[in-house]
Amino acid sequence: MLDGAARVADVVKAAVEDGQPAVGITDHGNMYGVLDFYAACRAEGVNPVIGTEAYMAHESRSERPSRRGRLDDSGGDVEGGKKLYYHLCLFAENDAGYRNLIKLSSEAYLSGYHYKPRCLVAGQEIVGAEGVTAIEDVRVGDRVLTHKGRLRRVTQVMQRPFRGTLYGVRLNNRYGRVTWMTGEHPVLVRQRDGSRAWVEVQKIVAGRADGRNELASWESFACLPKILPDEPLATIHTPDHIGAPWTWSNGRYMRESMRSVRGATRHYSYLVEDITLDYDFGYFLGLYAAEGATSRGSSVELSFHEDEVGLVDHCVRVMKSLTGKDATVAGRPDRPNYHGVSVRLSSVPLALLLERLCGTGANDKHLPDFVFDAPADFRLGVLDGVLAGDGAIGRDCTIFTQTSRALAWQVRSLATNFTQSFACVTEQHDGNPRHAPQYRSNYAPERRMANRRTLSDDEYVYRPIAEILTKEFDGTVYNIEVDEDHSYVSDFAIHNCDWELLGQHSDGIIATTGCLGGHVLQSLLRGDERDAYEK
Repeated sequence: MLDGAARVADVVKAAVEDGQPAVGITDHGNMYGVLDFYAACRAEGVNPVIGTEAYMAHESRSERPSRRGRLDDSGGDVEGGKKLYYHLCLFAENDAGYRNLIKLSSEAYLSGYHYKPRCLVAGQEIVGAEGVTAIEDVRVGDRVLTHKGRLRRVTQVMQRPFRGTLYGVRLNNRYGRVTWMTGEHPVLVRQRDGSRAWVEVQKIVAGRADGRNELASWESFACLPKILPDEPLATIHTPDHIGAPWTWSNGRYMRESMRSVRGATRHYSYLVEDITLDYDFGYFLGLYAAEGATSRGSSVELSFHEDEVGLVDHCVRVMKSLTGKDATVAGRPDRPNYHGVSVRLSSVPLALLLERLCGTGANDKHLPDFVFDAPADFRLGVLDGVLAGDGAIGRDCTIFTQTSRALAWQVRSLATNFTQSFACVTEQHDGNPRHAPQYRSNYAPERRMANRRTLSDDEYVYRPIAEILTKEFDGTVYNIEVDEDHSYVSDFAIHNCDWELLGQHSDGIIATTGCLGGHVLQSLLRGDERDAYEK
């Protein structure tokens, strides 16, 4: 059970004879020898230094690669190589550090050593820069929303066979979905006292603490983060989005077409080079996502009811500011009972820009991938525009219905900041196989917080956890590793499993790299810091 063959009593005796004031212990991956070591040191008047040599997994303590000792053919010995694990010596600086060492060692054996995958089932939506992606389809490099309300890149994707019990989180107030995961998967939970903590789903206390029918009686709340970008993007450079064959030249866009006889013919069209991400442009973009279309990549058209004069005027004004051209507003005089009007503008650069930012076709519409990185005014404009275009606005709430799943989930995320809503996106089918499913969610921007069934602060919206369900499962489960924040958002904030054990239990611990017999620490013991640093 020990790393070395030396006996504790012999080591302590040798330290006394050599006049050493202290001696340390760092057994590999455990602390079984600590008590005997401590007693022997105290009996001989030597200061015991309590520690352990931990194994630091490359990404997560739940990893189970098939190769022993390495994740690639280099074994981690070349630049960019990855080892299966690294050695890390941890020492207790005080009583708190000793207790944390015990906790870390225990957790490593209980939840790291054994095969306990923490994962979600196929089909579970992960919120990202371009809408949502089923967890099994997420790829390395994708940007996903984290529990801190910002986008971070996926660094690893994982899948494993799993047979056992799944746990499902059901939220209150007719939330129409259940989120299923393996029992050890951590969920960000708000406790009754207002504190937040990562809690394994199988350990969540759900339901009400008492019989009172009020928010304060709920035991636990799921957390949905508000959008909090690091550094909001102030403008976009339109040439970055339009691309070939159009190029920006001398204050306008230009495209060349070859003629067999005359040679190259140049076509010119104007669109502003840089667009400020403000409320007005956000509102226009939201209206286009809800009501707009392009025709053959050369013109833009938005459709409204004839009474929606304010929406029409807004589109005309923004189109003019972007292109310098006046849009055409027209009804259908050939159809006496038709009450719609269209706003149409011929502009190839604007049509291409909107296609690149928001997609084409009702089922594939989405908001730009920079929407979560944009200023709050722009995001509010986008939300207001989308709901004005496709929302059924009632006295108590706005019902938003879309055939684009990506757009429905993006609007859900935007709404957390401005309507304090913890909405549920439900998928609905009308029974006709030729019709696309619809995605519906409800928002209540005018309802006073006192009448809501959710809580909110500057960082999150909280919805009570009504029940934890269970079911047996035999199949494949999935997980992803996310850079920096180690979390992602689906129906609510979920950790990607390892939940930073060392960070949680670091108080009173001194950490040094590698094994005591390794090159780095031996160099430090000799006082050769330069050699240690270079290694």
